[in-house]
Amino acid sequence: MMAGDKIRTFIAIEIPCDVKTALMSLQEDIQSQLPKRLMRWVPPRDIHLTLRYVGEIASDQAHALIPILSGIAGRSAPFNLSLGGLGCFPRAQTPRVIWVGVTGDLDRLQNIWSAVQQGAQRIGHHPEKLKFSPHLTLGRVRRHVSHREVRAVGDYMITAVADAMCKWSVNEFSLMKSDLRPSGAVYSALRRYTLSAACA
Repeated sequence: MMAGDKIRTFIAIEIPCDVKTALMSLQEDIQSQLPKRLMRWVPPRDIHLTLRYVGEIASDQAHALIPILSGIAGRSAPFNLSLGGLGCFPRAQTPRVIWVGVTGDLDRLQNIWSAVQQGAQRIGHHPEKLKFSPHLTLGRVRRHVSHREVRAVGDYMITAVADAMCKWSVNEFSLMKSDLRPSGAVYSALRRYTLSAACA
């Protein structure tokens, strides 16, 4: 990367392949219950657990994050997460995002999230305004669909059950790059940080 270049970045926990397979099955179950044109589904390869959206930053800011994130990883121990129930944002009456929740060692996850927020502030970013709500985005309601169709998605989500429960071990988090292309965003890991503290 050349000095002065800017990149779109975020910090996330990547999802292992077997969990992505379970999420794909879950997406297919939901798709079978909803008209196809209502939703824009996230490709399973792109599903991740976001810790912080950093946005477009200069190369020197990206380099400044490296020791900060390394320190967080060094103070954090591996932990376990599981897929939880289905939900939507902002509310069932007017859903725009369908997601599956995350359960497991949420205290450890919260600690890493808090440390990442503090790290982002050290390079000049504002604190997050919203409370951390760990989730994996499955799909988004398309723009310009009718209110009746949006409500149909919400009515389905109220009764939907996520059967594809799956557990995995979190051993690292990543500084990710997002390249915007005509076909959509393409994500790649700039650097991965191994959780290396001893488990309590």
